[in-house]
Amino acid sequence: MNKNKGFAPILIVLVVVALLVVGGVMYFSGKNSDKLAQDKDNVLNTDNNLDNKDQGGIQTLSNCGFTINSPVPNSTISSNVPVVFNGVVDNTNYQTTGCRWTMFEGEAGTAQLYYQNGNNWGPIGIINLIPVSNWMTLGPVPFTASVIFNNGGIGLQSGTLMKVVFTENDPSGATPDTLEFPLVLQ
Repeated sequence: MNKNKGFAPILIVLVVVALLVVGGVMYFSGKNSDKLAQDKDNVLNTDNNLDNKDQGGIQTLSNCGFTINSPVPNSTISSNVPVVFNGVVDNTNYQTTGCRWTMFEGEAGTAQLYYQNGNNWGPIGIINLIPVSNWMTLGPVPFTASVIFNNGGIGLQSGTLMKVVFTENDPSGATPDTLEFPLVLQ
């Protein structure tokens, strides 16, 4: 007779418990890092990412090396008139800022227009790609992106708050960095 028959179920239980513990630690570690990233984004968005330091008094918006140089925040937008954004992705200071804007396959990410609907934001129009050349460098890489929408079928009122959310193109699966650019419907 084999006296070790009771050992196999105990070993299986110990392995399952160990896997659950390791899985739980990894899950909650990931949640905390996502929370830290979200908190970082909330802090950045609280002050609207305004950066007046290096642009000679011209208001710019910047996050993780992604900077919008024009237009200025809170510019007006009109139906069927493109809003053209000019900016630069410059990751040369990523060690100082603690983050960098990821570009991939010739794109610096996407631009999506939103409008304020009560306490919520609704997407409007199409998601626009932000093409760049020389995307494999740390920077600086200039870009131009535009968004446009047709208010005819929607009927948003003048003064409606809008924003463009720029989202990096990060293939790593990590939570992408974003930059929110405020606009107002004319």
